[in-house]
Amino acid sequence: LSTAAAALSLITLSTFLGYSNPLNAMQILFINILMDGPPSQSLGVDPVDPAVMRRPPRKKNEPIITKQLLYRVLFSAAMIVLGTLCVYYIALGDDHVSRREQTMTFTCFVLLDLVSAVQNRGLGCGLFQNKMLVLTVSVSFVVQLALVYVPFMQAIFQTEALSSRDMITLLILTVISFVLHEGRRRFERSMDADTTYSAVMEELA
Repeated sequence: LSTAAAALSLITLSTFLGYSNPLNAMQILFINILMDGPPSQSLGVDPVDPAVMRRPPRKKNEPIITKQLLYRVLFSAAMIVLGTLCVYYIALGDDHVSRREQTMTFTCFVLLDLVSAVQNRGLGCGLFQNKMLVLTVSVSFVVQLALVYVPFMQAIFQTEALSSRDMITLLILTVISFVLHEGRRRFERSMDADTTYSAVMEELA
C-alpha cells in the first residue's frame, strides 16, 4: 500500500509543483511489479512473535485497516515521497529532466521503498530474523544496481551510471530514512507494550 500511495503522490505532487514527470513508464512498472512485490510478500513469513498470546484479542467490529496500519502506510509513503522529491529537486538543474536526474530519482525511490519493506516487518522481528525478507531485499538492491550500471538495462529503463558522489548522497538519505523508521518502530513498540500491560491488569482485576 505504501509503495502505491508513494508513487501516486510523487507524480501528483510533481505535476502540481510544475516539475516534469520524475519517473518514466518502465520505471513505474518496475517499482510496482518487480520491486515492490517480492519484498512485500516476504513480510508474510515473519517469525511468530512470542508475545502474541499476551496481547488482547481483536474486537469483532475492528476494521481490517486499523489506525495503526494506516499510520504505517502514510508514514512510509511520506518518507519515500519527501526523500525522492528532495533528491529530484536538488538534482534538477533546469526544467529539462536529464537521464542522470531521472536515474537518481528512480534509484532513490527504490532504496527508500526497500527501507520501508525492511522496517515494516513485525515489531518483534529482528533485522535478520526473516531470512526471506533479507534475501529479497538484497536481490532487489543488486537488480537496481544492474539497472543503473549495466548498458543494455540502461537502454531499457532509460537510466545512466551514477557517480560515486551521487550514490553516496542516496545512501546517506537511505540511512536517514532507516533511522526515522526505527524511531517509529520504537514508538509503536512502547505503545504496544502499554496496551498489553493494560489488558493484563484488567484480567487480574
